[in-house]
Amino acid sequence: DLWIRRLALFSTVLMIGVAVAATPPARNRFLLLGFDGMEWSVVDALQAKGQLPNLKALRARGVEAKMGTDYEARSPVVWTTILTGMNPEVHGIEDFAVSTPKGPAAVTSTLRKVPALWTMANKSGLRTAVMGFWATFPAEDINGIVLSDRAAQATTGKVISPESYRPTYITELGKANADRSLFPDDRWIGDTDRMVAHFAPLLVQQDFDLTLAYLRGIDVISHEYWKYWDPTDFPAIPPEEMAKYQDYIPSKYRAMDAVIGRVLAVTPKNTNVLVVSDHGFRSLHPEIIMVRVSLSTVLQRAGLLVNDDKGAPDMAKSTVFGFQAQDHRTIKFVRFPMAGRDAGGTLTPETVPAARAKLVAELAKFTWDDGKSPVFLVRDMTAAEKADVGTSGADVAVMVVQEHATQDVLYQGEKVPGVVGELTLRSGVHKTNPPAIFIAAGPDIDKKADLTGIRVHDVTPTILYGLGLPVGADMNGQARTALYTKAFQDAHPLTTIPSWGQGADGKVMKTDSDDAYMDQLRKLGYVE
Repeated sequence: DLWIRRLALFSTVLMIGVAVAATPPARNRFLLLGFDGMEWSVVDALQAKGQLPNLKALRARGVEAKMGTDYEARSPVVWTTILTGMNPEVHGIEDFAVSTPKGPAAVTSTLRKVPALWTMANKSGLRTAVMGFWATFPAEDINGIVLSDRAAQATTGKVISPESYRPTYITELGKANADRSLFPDDRWIGDTDRMVAHFAPLLVQQDFDLTLAYLRGIDVISHEYWKYWDPTDFPAIPPEEMAKYQDYIPSKYRAMDAVIGRVLAVTPKNTNVLVVSDHGFRSLHPEIIMVRVSLSTVLQRAGLLVNDDKGAPDMAKSTVFGFQAQDHRTIKFVRFPMAGRDAGGTLTPETVPAARAKLVAELAKFTWDDGKSPVFLVRDMTAAEKADVGTSGADVAVMVVQEHATQDVLYQGEKVPGVVGELTLRSGVHKTNPPAIFIAAGPDIDKKADLTGIRVHDVTPTILYGLGLPVGADMNGQARTALYTKAFQDAHPLTTIPSWGQGADGKVMKTDSDDAYMDQLRKLGYVE
């Protein structure tokens, strides 16, 4: 009996050993940190000055490339390409916003017609954490956590997933907003970047196979302050102005480097780390002027608009009123108070031409402070504009002529206070598709990998391969298997499937929070 039991025990041990030997080794984790607009020349120059130590350390132990980008480097388009491996005509995100019968609506996850990297991982039983990326609202339900691109603004709707994470999210978001050490100013997407900077170190420590985090602030500040970083095309900058603004872009890069340091300090050792951007930056010369103009103030000064005691247009006493004429819009829309259409309106189809002529004549009396450059141009609306402003419609478009814009507006030679709320200049641009950043380091990464020709379309196929998942044969990008060590490639042959299937229904979604989000996009200059 003893020998029989010993033989049985030996057989059991042998069987366990065979089973263990047959089990493939566990795959390493992946972390992708995305930085909108991060430019190679800035990174190199700041590192040469001894700055960006965390990014420098990552580069030293990894491999890098100038990654090709496309589509005028429009952020939602490129990031969705990065995270799907598909061209925009396939994945469905083709701009910052889309037209709807009720006006323009920001792009949402419902427009993405193919699976994203996190939904592919979800189908494969992997756990993923996603933070801050474009077009992730409403948050999709996956095996993991999604903090959408609208989560930091505490908007209504499904801004996070799962709902069970909300109590923790609210508590931690409060801590994120209380810490303004890296991103003190909301003007440059501070609220969203604070959220991601706080949650990324928390979530990367948890049991996620894939962690994806995105910060936008470099792009926003580079548009406005690029000339102070690279004054080559702007030799007439006053010294005092240069002294005031020359550290704006470097300070943003240092903040992002600090985020990298915080995240990598707690990232498990068995993690392959990718740092990518969607495009770089170049000088925009001459600069584009962006000016916030209160058309309501103008119309009241000209006697064309009379408000009631609640601040709403008095239709019976007004000639015209703003329909979609927010201060930040370069093209504003107005409406004539028509009898039978607008409550209290008195104008008729016969009297509208005279009302329009009066609008044109009065707006012609407004100039910039040189006393001759016009502020406004009245014109008919285009078919696309009529679709954007909604089925109820506006009547006329009023364009703000920005070429000679100044802080002051004159009406018949006299200053009109309160017309210009803010005037900024955009001196940085990326429409020419300057190359993006790609840096990779980790246990499976080959430091000598040849990544010649890598493009934004290749990121998702390359990560899928590294996670041991098949690459979709219908993807427009390819898996850069050379990124990985020979030992990894030998142990993990590339596999493919015809397709990862379909994503959402591709339908436009307009929510209660959309107007506020669109307002933010306009203030940042992303959309008109």
